[in-house]
Amino acid sequence: GSNAVSYVGITALDGTVYWGCGVDMDIMTSSVKALFSAVNKMTESVKLPIELDFSLTNK
Repeated sequence: GSNAVSYVGITALDGTVYWGCGVDMDIMTSSVKALFSAVNKMTESVKLPIELDFSLTNK
């Protein structure tokens, strides 16, 4: 069979566009995959910085 390819763009509040792509035999499934891909890219780019100076014991 053939595959459907979907592209989805999400625009963040700052104007940045995050693109996702999905491929599946079903057009609806490829669209959902593309949406999840775009959302994952957006959430990865806005992660908060990790605090590197920490301790699990009291000082």
